[in-house]
Amino acid sequence: MVLLWKVRQRIILRFGQVFLVANEKQKDLVIGQMLILGYANKLDSITVLPFGLPDSVPVRNRSVLRGNTIKDTDFLLVWGGGIWDWFDPFTLLQALSVIQAQRDDIKIYFPGVQPPNPDSKKMAIGKRFLAEANRLHLTGKTVFMNDEWTPYDRRADYLLEADAGISLHYDSLETRFAFRTRMLDYLWAGLPIISSTGDCWAGVIEQYGLGITVPPEDVDALVAAIMRMAGDIPYRERCRSQVIEAARAYRWSTLAERLITK
Repeated sequence: MVLLWKVRQRIILRFGQVFLVANEKQKDLVIGQMLILGYANKLDSITVLPFGLPDSVPVRNRSVLRGNTIKDTDFLLVWGGGIWDWFDPFTLLQALSVIQAQRDDIKIYFPGVQPPNPDSKKMAIGKRFLAEANRLHLTGKTVFMNDEWTPYDRRADYLLEADAGISLHYDSLETRFAFRTRMLDYLWAGLPIISSTGDCWAGVIEQYGLGITVPPEDVDALVAAIMRMAGDIPYRERCRSQVIEAARAYRWSTLAERLITK
């Protein structure tokens, strides 16, 4: 399998004419591969063109979360996607356990604990997550989840009921090169963001004031970040304004201009 991947990669680099990457670190990776394989003449063919957002704003079609256990006055976080091996929901559970002992109005919703493919090997971490949430007595009190998978075209209903989005990961090679599309959903929905440091999005969050970044696996820093985002409403609204402004740069109509003018 590894040999097949290497052969495929060499074929792509040899015969490809335009190469699209999502961020500068991915561009550096491709540059390194090209130099090693002797394709220095192709370096100008690499364009940074990340995934984008619809030009239309999201619309909520129905209520999905708030009203009963999750009250309208609760502060609601959303974990906007699946739980894969390179993400860190366990530091989040530890932080929520600390928070739950202090206040009961901070909640989080996971819209896709189980992957859509039941045969996926990624299911193992989902089972560990469920067991840990139950062990800490968070399930149904602070942590809420969809046991299946939220359809893509319904994600706006969940995003627009949240107060902030969160994404936590480990300090790993995946983190260095990742471009997390769930972050685009947060921008699309105008959600302030809490995120681990180490990936390209952390730099964007810090530079433009889109939310709060915390070191990977730092429970205390995460508790402080969640408590600030929940308790400091003026700060949260400033972050929201910055998110809405930053989202303009990620609209497909804006990003496509890079390719058209290339």
